[in-house]
Amino acid sequence: MKRAAVTRLVSSETQTVRDTCEAAMQTEPVTITSMYGDLVVITKSSEPSQSQSVSVTALTDSFSAIDDPKDLSFQPSQSQSTSQSSATAASLVDDRKFLVFDSQLDSLLSHLICPICHCPCNKDDVVKKCNEGTLLHIEVHCLSGHTILDWQSQPQVGRMAAGNLLFCASTLFSGQTFAHVQSIAEFLNLKFFSHTTFYDIQHTNLIPVIMAAWETHQQSLFTTLHQQGQPLRLCGDGRMDSPGFSAKYCCYSLMDMDSDKVLAFAIVDVTETGGKSTNMEVLAFERCLKQLLDNGFIVDVVATDRHVQIRSFMKKSYPNIRHQFDVWHVVKSVRKHLYTISHKRANMDLAPWSQSICNHLWWCAANCDHSADMLEEMWCSLVHHVVNVHEFAGNVYVKCSHDPLTEAEQLCKKWLTPLSPAHNALKEVVLNKALLKDIRQLNDFCHTGCLEVFHSLVTKYCPKRQEFDAVQMSARTALAVLDHNFNAEREQKVTSDGKPCFKVAYTKASAKWVAKPIYASKSYDHVSDMLHSVITQQETHFLEPVANSNKCHNIAPVPAPPKDELVARRISRFAPQ
Repeated sequence: MKRAAVTRLVSSETQTVRDTCEAAMQTEPVTITSMYGDLVVITKSSEPSQSQSVSVTALTDSFSAIDDPKDLSFQPSQSQSTSQSSATAASLVDDRKFLVFDSQLDSLLSHLICPICHCPCNKDDVVKKCNEGTLLHIEVHCLSGHTILDWQSQPQVGRMAAGNLLFCASTLFSGQTFAHVQSIAEFLNLKFFSHTTFYDIQHTNLIPVIMAAWETHQQSLFTTLHQQGQPLRLCGDGRMDSPGFSAKYCCYSLMDMDSDKVLAFAIVDVTETGGKSTNMEVLAFERCLKQLLDNGFIVDVVATDRHVQIRSFMKKSYPNIRHQFDVWHVVKSVRKHLYTISHKRANMDLAPWSQSICNHLWWCAANCDHSADMLEEMWCSLVHHVVNVHEFAGNVYVKCSHDPLTEAEQLCKKWLTPLSPAHNALKEVVLNKALLKDIRQLNDFCHTGCLEVFHSLVTKYCPKRQEFDAVQMSARTALAVLDHNFNAEREQKVTSDGKPCFKVAYTKASAKWVAKPIYASKSYDHVSDMLHSVITQQETHFLEPVANSNKCHNIAPVPAPPKDELVARRISRFAPQ
C-alpha cells in the first residue's frame, strides 16, 4: 500500500521534505518526489505572511495528504476501506471505549505542534463538531493557519459513526430502552443521538439481526432434536405484556422439559381476537404448537396451567397428545383456598397444616408412578392422616407411606378433630370434584418452574410498564429466548474445596430463610456475534429492514377525532369556576 503523508516521512527524507516546505514559503512552487515515488507539488500561499500556509498536492491518484495510518489526521481512502472492512468489523466490537471530558480533551490538544512550521496550536481556532450523536469531529490549526489535526473520535461504518451504531445495539441487546439510556446521557451531560436515529438503526440493522440470530438458533435446536429422534415433552405458558386486564399482547412460549430450552414462541395482538384479551392465550398456544408440528416433530405430552380454553382445544384438536397440568399452578390454587378458609375463626386449627398439605400434593405427583388412580387416592388419604388415622379403605393406596409414628411423635402433632369445622373445611377443599379431576392430570409430574424463570427474564427485555409494537415485542422476546437458551446449562459454582456455593435469602412467600444455589456467571458470546453482524449489516445490508417501529399500533376500534374537537370537549373537575 502506498503511503504519502509528507509530514510523517521517516529517516533523512523527513528532514528533506521539511526543508523543502520551508523553502516553499519563500520561493516559487517546488516539485519533489517522495520516498514512495509520488510526485508532490508544494506551493506558497498568497495570503499575508502571518497566515501563510503550505498546500500539498499529489500528482498521482493514490496519494492523499491524510492517507498515512500513522498520521494524526488519518482517514482511510476508499480503496483502503474496502480492503480493511472485514478487519475493521472484527475489531470495532473488541476495541476499548473511553469516556472523555471536554476539559481534558482541550488539555491534550494544547500540546499539539504543527509539523510544518513547528508553531503551537491556535486555541481560538479549534473546531469541535458534535452534530452526529456521540461522534466528535475536531479540526485544529496552528498559529500560521496550517491544519494540524482533522480527527474523528469514531471510525465510520458505511456512512454511520460506529459509536452510534454500537451504542444503539448495546442498548437493545441489553434489554434497555432508549428513554432510560437517554436519561442517563442527559444527567451526565453526554452527547447523545436522538430517538429518531435510534429507531432508524433499530429497524434497519438491529431487529433484522436479532430475528436472523433467533431463526438460526431455532433451526439448530430443531436439527439436534430431530437427530435424537425422541417425541417432545413440552411445557408452555403465556405472558401478558401489561399488568391487570388491559393486555395488548400475549406471548406464549413452549419449552422442552428435557433440555429446559425454549423451542418456539408466538405473540398475539388483542386486535386479532376481536379486542378480547382473554382469547389471546389459546390462539398463541395454537400457533406455537402448530409451528413445532409443521416442522415434523411428534409431541408426546404438553404441560400447561389449567386454562379452560387450552384444555378444550387440546381435547378437541389433539386428543392423541397427553395434556398435563403444571403441579406448581395446582398447588398455588390449593394454597390460596387453604389460606382463605384457615383465616376463619372456626378453622384456625387448619393453619399449621397448610404448608404440609401443599408439600403433600408435590409428593403425590412425584411418587404416584405415573398412575392417575394412585395419585388421586394418595391425595385423598390426606383427610385421614390429619386426624391421626393412617390406615384406610382404598383400591391401590390403603395406608400412609411414612413409618409408624411413635407416641412422642404423635403427641407433637396438632391433629385435627374428626368432623370438626376445620376438618370439614379441609375435606371440602381436598375432595372437591373439579380439583380431583384436575389432579389426575398431574401423574407425569410436569412443572413449569424453568418457564417461570424464563418469564422473569422476559420482564428485563419487555418491561410491562413500557409499550412496544408487535415487531419490537418479537425482537425483544427473541433476545430473552437467546439469553435463556445459551445459559440454560450453567453449572453451580463450587468453592476451592469442591463444595457447592449457596447464598442465604429471605423469602416473603414462606417467611423463612432459605439457601439458594449460586450458578456460574452468564455467557454473552451470542451478543458479541450479533454486534459483529450489526456492523456487517450496516456495511452490506444483507438483511431486509423491518417496518419502521418507532410508533405503536393503536388498538382503538374507531379512528381518533380531530385534536381541536377533543380539546373543545375537554372538561376538568379541577378547572377554576
